Amino acid sequence: NKSIQGSESCYGYSNLIEWLNFSALEGLIDCKGSMYKFVHDQIQLAAYSLIPENERGLWHLQIGSLIWANKSKSQKNALFIAVGQLNQGEKFIKKTRERVELARLNLKAGEKAMSSAVYTMAASFLKSGIDLLAGTWWVENYSLCLKLYVSYAEVCYCNGDFETMSLMLEEVFRHTECDKDNRPAHFTLIRALAAQDKLHSSIETALLVLEKLGEQFPSPDDKTVSAEYSKLKRILEGKTDTYILGLSAMENDEKNAAMQLLSFLVMYAVLARVKYLPLFSFRMVQLTLRYGVCKESAIGFASFGFLLCGSFNDIKGAYHCGQLALKLMEKLQAKEYMARIHVMVFGSIHSWVAHHRLSLKPLENAYR
Repeated sequence: NKSIQGSESCYGYSNLIEWLNFSALEGLIDCKGSMYKFVHDQIQLAAYSLIPENERGLWHLQIGSLIWANKSKSQKNALFIAVGQLNQGEKFIKKTRERVELARLNLKAGEKAMSSAVYTMAASFLKSGIDLLAGTWWVENYSLCLKLYVSYAEVCYCNGDFETMSLMLEEVFRHTECDKDNRPAHFTLIRALAAQDKLHSSIETALLVLEKLGEQFPSPDDKTVSAEYSKLKRILEGKTDTYILGLSAMENDEKNAAMQLLSFLVMYAVLARVKYLPLFSFRMVQLTLRYGVCKESAIGFASFGFLLCGSFNDIKGAYHCGQLALKLMEKLQAKEYMARIHVMVFGSIHSWVAHHRLSLKPLENAYR
């Protein structure tokens, strides 16, 4: 193939720089240091059109390989650019090992895009990774498939593509080998149901998952709530702020997962099943005292304070719990929960003990 052979020889000789400089003199590209860029998109498209269609994938493959091989020189965007190029040449990748490796790179690129909340880009990379592993890959590359499908389902939820999300979750539930592996998928499903205003279904699903995590909940009648409240007060007796703030980190994976679920549920219960709110809040505090602190512990104490100043008419206790929640949030660096914690502490508790104007700035910070 002459054009591909030509490209290989071109990359091997120093006259590549001469051709680039000639193109710059002709006004086709801009040169800034060692960086070259087409002066207009149409010029780039015209150059691209000169490459035969059946060869373009090979060019993309070669460009992607070169960029990735020299990624240390451009660490910021090398991953996205290289994987994007390699994906366009995917049909020319025949070896199983190379397809699996590209799927891993797509997962890495997708996760990096997710961390920056660029969900459309993340979806593109993750879907490409899944397409590369079409077939019986759940058996041969179980861990990789699990991460790709779970991440893609979460991105679809973030993009509001609930139909595709459901298909991905069905795949996960069909192939996962244990409850721990499908737990992230259940978390995505629970949040997605709530986002679609299916709060009752979301709570029911969460209660089933919590049962598997060893956290069962009785019917939330007045007698049960009163008994649970009395139980928690006995547990809290003699527990100072210093004691609670000094608790070790929660290391039990199942209880950590339960705390994450309960942090969703205290919010959903307010909107759909308010009778469950005390039980969810009490359990978060109990788990913290028994197994140690986690970021969600701040939500637990904030929601407990929220209940104390309302249902239980304990303003002093509510203020104390609210302050403890703020201290936990600061110590555990749980800034992702600041909005919810500030709404409960400054939107409810503080109004009972201080002028509401003093709560405006913290609420504004939470909004931002």
